[in-house]
Amino acid sequence: MAHSREELEIKLTGAPADIAALRRSKLFRALRASAPTRERLVSTYYDTKDGALAAAGVSLRLREEAGALIQAVKVATPGGGVVARAEEERALRCLEEFPSAPEGSALAMLAKGKERVTPVARTVSDRWSVTLEKDRTRIEAAFDFGRAEAWRKGRPAAMGPLAAAELELIDGDPKTLFKLARNCLEEGAGRLRISGASKEESARRLRGEGAWLRPERALHLRASATVADALAAALMSTAMRLLEVAPAVSELRLPEGAHQMRVALRRLRAVERVFRDVVDSRDLRKIARRAGRFARALGQARDWDVFLGETLPQVRARADIDEGFDALATRGQALRAKAWDRAVEQISSLAFNEFALDIIAAARLQEWRDEAAARLDEPAAEFARKALDERLEDARRIAVGAEGLAPAALHSLRIALKKLRYAAQTFRALYPHAERKAYMSAMARLQDALGALNDAVVAQDLSSRAAEGQGGSAARAAGFLCGFRAAEADAASRRITESWKAFEEMTPFWRRETGAPTMEARALR
Repeated sequence: MAHSREELEIKLTGAPADIAALRRSKLFRALRASAPTRERLVSTYYDTKDGALAAAGVSLRLREEAGALIQAVKVATPGGGVVARAEEERALRCLEEFPSAPEGSALAMLAKGKERVTPVARTVSDRWSVTLEKDRTRIEAAFDFGRAEAWRKGRPAAMGPLAAAELELIDGDPKTLFKLARNCLEEGAGRLRISGASKEESARRLRGEGAWLRPERALHLRASATVADALAAALMSTAMRLLEVAPAVSELRLPEGAHQMRVALRRLRAVERVFRDVVDSRDLRKIARRAGRFARALGQARDWDVFLGETLPQVRARADIDEGFDALATRGQALRAKAWDRAVEQISSLAFNEFALDIIAAARLQEWRDEAAARLDEPAAEFARKALDERLEDARRIAVGAEGLAPAALHSLRIALKKLRYAAQTFRALYPHAERKAYMSAMARLQDALGALNDAVVAQDLSSRAAEGQGGSAARAAGFLCGFRAAEADAASRRITESWKAFEEMTPFWRRETGAPTMEARALR
């Protein structure tokens, strides 16, 4: 007998002692509506050898629960992340029935017998759960303590501690769930964090660093999506990416983690701006401003990573002097450590977790509908065409007379292209891959070239800072670096002019239906 439903769940993680303290807090004692239950859960997660289930957003779990075998299939809903997922549970009579994959289910690919599954992760935990009641809303709070295991070739390959609190809406108002989650974060006083990873994903990460920074998933939009659908999906997608990347910043201090988080924060700001003509929400504007503050907190750490990991070694290899570069590197490492301390403090803070929770709430509750224009139910494809046209024309206005653009103008062009690219990435699922591929690639190359120019300017500032108080040899090395990068910036400016001309001649993929340029584009040619 199968049981299907959509789960709405918020998960908090932290040190076992902090999760246990939350369970014993006055907050939960005041809301308790049932006697707590305790049970030992052993959950094994399966996938095909090529990871087809995970790639399709499907989780297959077999749980041993009080002597019974329960198969659970969870499927990510469009724009739902791990907060909202469709779940189907099925009791099995014996192990031989696993996996049960009837036609029409998310496991239909397995029903044909062409694919076999193997265990990829397992969790063993002691669960304490209780039903809470608040404002006529019932919420199940479950606290898990135990271990997570990553499996390889049918056996555990790595393991780590598991401590999590899961808040799942049973019935009632979803707002109450988000309010309770915020109260829990406040109770934890910065020691708890919102998690965007399922137990399976957390366990699989134990197999190696690479899983922490997998490529970002493209935003999924149906062809019939409305403007409201697109905004909600973009908000949830960004929130999930922030939560996914956060441990790579706060726990591993990976340079690529800081970069990917800045990209996600910038995209969030771009999304709010793209939809502002339709949804001019004060709450969304506040979210965008907070995103800017967190992006700036990561900026110095990212800049020093690029300087010490790329710029300094490249320039040193080309220099005819060697004296002074060690001093630049030593001072730079100290400044980078300080910048990373500030960045980790911000991303580990209560404020950041409340920020992530607010984005999820905005995507799920959609209270911005009250401040929206009538165009909210307009097809997303129609809105996308107008929004992308506007951003392309903004870039074209800056690039008029592109011959010999000054550095300040090139910086403005770089920002305008970023806004265009983020908007294009938001709506790209509405267009065939073959039609958008060449245009997106050309835009990425142009933006990378402009980014390299910006990196040259930043490198000159950082080299000067690294040379402060380090003596004459360090000053000479910094002077060589500044001169070298200035020459590179001058050469890059000339290449950018040609690259822009080639890009500007391309037909935007969102205009491929007519093949006609916009009115302003014709005027500029």
